[in-house]
Amino acid sequence: MTLLRDSDKLWSIEAEAGVLGSMMLEHDCVPGVLAVIDADDFYTPEHSTLFAALVELYMAGAPTDAVALRTQLKKMNQLERIGGVEYIARVLDSVPSAASVDYYAGVVRDRRQYRDLLQGIDRMRKVLDEPLSVAEQVQAIPAETVASLPAQ
Repeated sequence: MTLLRDSDKLWSIEAEAGVLGSMMLEHDCVPGVLAVIDADDFYTPEHSTLFAALVELYMAGAPTDAVALRTQLKKMNQLERIGGVEYIARVLDSVPSAASVDYYAGVVRDRRQYRDLLQGIDRMRKVLDEPLSVAEQVQAIPAETVASLPAQ
């Protein structure tokens, strides 16, 4: 059995940037995004950091535009780590409008669920490769591994 580890299934940098750019363009889309994804759903640490900073701004009632994001990242000592204002500008330029933010957030969520599924399968495969009886193998698979598999 071959598992697909195609990067197109594991992550979508474009969808991640689409979510972040949309959040910068349209403050009012943030609640809908938060209903679908969180910072841990992003594949790149830079995008996760950007998302966390945008959420902090939103929760504080502040604007979520590029200027406010730059200030927030500076306050968090993360601006240079994410690539500076140039990277914020690239993310913002990658999205023409916030109209598709729900689609982008769904893609980010789905990619995270796929990565989680593969990690769970890998953990199960390690147990199944051990020289145990089938009953012992089933018992050896941690319950949290099975519970962490996406339901969809």
